[in-house]
Amino acid sequence: MKAITAITRDFLPGLIALNNSLGENSPKVKLHCIVYGDDELKTLVQDLGITVHEPMEIGARLPTSHKHPVEKPIYYMRLILPEMFKENILWLDVDQVVLEPLNPLFQMEYKEPCAAVRSVSVQNQIDGLDNSYDWPGLYTGLLHFNYKVWTAEKVKERCYHVMNTSDYVFKHVDQSVLSLVLEGRFHNLEPTWQGFANRKEIIKDAKVLHWHGHSRSPWNYPVRHLKQWSRYYY
Repeated sequence: MKAITAITRDFLPGLIALNNSLGENSPKVKLHCIVYGDDELKTLVQDLGITVHEPMEIGARLPTSHKHPVEKPIYYMRLILPEMFKENILWLDVDQVVLEPLNPLFQMEYKEPCAAVRSVSVQNQIDGLDNSYDWPGLYTGLLHFNYKVWTAEKVKERCYHVMNTSDYVFKHVDQSVLSLVLEGRFHNLEPTWQGFANRKEIIKDAKVLHWHGHSRSPWNYPVRHLKQWSRYYY
């Protein structure tokens, strides 16, 4: 069972905590990391016992705007993971810790291209949509890919088309793109798979804690529930 994440040097503390939480709470799932950095950073990741992968090029325009300057490839690379690994895999954002075994996610059977926790309506994720776009979006902090269905339904290619041709502002980068393209066609996971730890109250029985947000990482910001993250940073 294979879980994938990606980092630049700024996210190395998150990788350490995520890897330790997997080792303690879901040891059968092995972490792989796509590294956007130099050879020194790759060596540091390998020394943690994590398999390192080189980034693939994103074959589309990276939408951005003055309001949301997020043109970095790392923010869209989830779209190419099935092509990279050619199997069912699990994506984990690096600003998370795992509290329960992830094995059930690899044992699921479903007919959609991917599985994720339901998010707010797609209208709230993209500037420029009218009221006809009323389907639910998805959270991509934890994302399981059904490789055969994703490939057969050409999800990556459909995302690329939107990225290349639309004038929309994708507030949450590839999460917003996927929410638009899938039109609600994803396998809905229980909310406990995304316990948002930068909220005042964490959902009961959370299996994964997520300090989501580009500027609210627990290693560089006085976040809520910091002890739950610090416990795995060693």
